[in-house]
Amino acid sequence: MTKKIEIDKTSGSMAFNRFEMQISQAVLLSIDLYTDLDFLLVMDYYDDITLFNDSKNPNTVSYYQMKTSEDTFTFNAIIKNDWINKLYEHLFDDKYVIKELGLITNCPIRETDTPKKIYREEKTSFSSFNENTIKKIKEDIAKKFDIPEKDIDLSNFFHMRTNLTINKHQELAENELANFLHKDYPKITYDSIKTIYQSLVMLLTQKQKYENLGDNESFQKVKKYKGVSKEDIKSIIKHTLLINILPFDVLDKALSFSEEEKPYAALEHSRILADSNAKIEGFYDMVEKLDYLIHENSISQNESFKEYIDRINNLLPPHPLFNKTYTTLLATCIYINNQE
Repeated sequence: MTKKIEIDKTSGSMAFNRFEMQISQAVLLSIDLYTDLDFLLVMDYYDDITLFNDSKNPNTVSYYQMKTSEDTFTFNAIIKNDWINKLYEHLFDDKYVIKELGLITNCPIRETDTPKKIYREEKTSFSSFNENTIKKIKEDIAKKFDIPEKDIDLSNFFHMRTNLTINKHQELAENELANFLHKDYPKITYDSIKTIYQSLVMLLTQKQKYENLGDNESFQKVKKYKGVSKEDIKSIIKHTLLINILPFDVLDKALSFSEEEKPYAALEHSRILADSNAKIEGFYDMVEKLDYLIHENSISQNESFKEYIDRINNLLPPHPLFNKTYTTLLATCIYINNQE
C-alpha cells in the first residue's frame, strides 16, 4: 500500500514570491504552447501548474512543481522536502498519460556527492544526474511509497531552469509576451501589449486564488474554476486588438466628418476611450455585436466606407448608452483593426 504524500490543493500559505512567479511561468508556458496545442493550464490544484494537452478532451498531462531560491538547491534539500515524491505520486493516477513531471526552479541545482556538478541548463532529464543521486532519489521514493526500487521509473522526470528571476519575473514575462505578439501582429501598440499582459495575469491570478474546490472534483469543474485555456488567451488578444481605439484624426480621415460634425464626433471619441479603459457595462457586448455584423456583412463594390459603416449601424437596434456617432466611431475602429 502506497503512502500518500499530502499535496495541499487549497492552501494559500506558499511563499509570496513563488506564488507570483507561478503566474509569470504560466505566461511563458502559454506562449510556448500557443501555436501547437489547444492546451489547458490549471493553476495550483493538482500541482503548482498542471498542463493538459487538450482543453476539452485531454489524454495527456504534465505536472510541475515550482521552487525559488536566491542561491541554489542541493539534491539533499530537494529529497528532504519531498518535492520529487509529490511529483511521483501523480504516477499512481492512471486517468491520463503523463508526459512530463517537472521540477521548475529559478536557480541551478547541484549534486551533493562528487562530482559536485551544477545543472544550469534550461531542461535536464533526471537520467543525466550522477548514479549516486539517482540511487538516493529512488531509495527515498521506494521508502515513502513502499514499492521496490527496481520498479521506479524516472524517465518522465525533468529539472527545468526558468529564465525568470525573483525581482524581475513580471518584466521578463511581459517582454516574452511582447516578442510573441509582435510576430503575428507587427503593428500592435505598447498599450495593447500592456493590456493583454495585465488581462492574462489577472485571469491566471483569479484561477490560482480560487480555493473552494474539494480534492476530487470533476475535470469540467476544475477547468471552470482553476483552468486557463488557449481559447481564453485568444479571446483576450482578440478583444484587446478589436478595442484598440485609433486616434481621432485616423477615424476622421476614414469617415470624412463635416466641420459641424467634427466637434461632437471628437467628444464621442473621448467617451469611447474612457469607456474602454473603465470597461463599462455593455461596452464589450457592443464590440462583439459590431464585430459580428462587420464579419457577416462585407463592404459592397459601389459603396463608400461611410455608407458601409452607416449600413452596419442601421443593423443595430437602438441602445440607451451608445448613440449613432459613438457606434460609428467604434465600428470604424473594429473594421480597421480587423484589416490589420
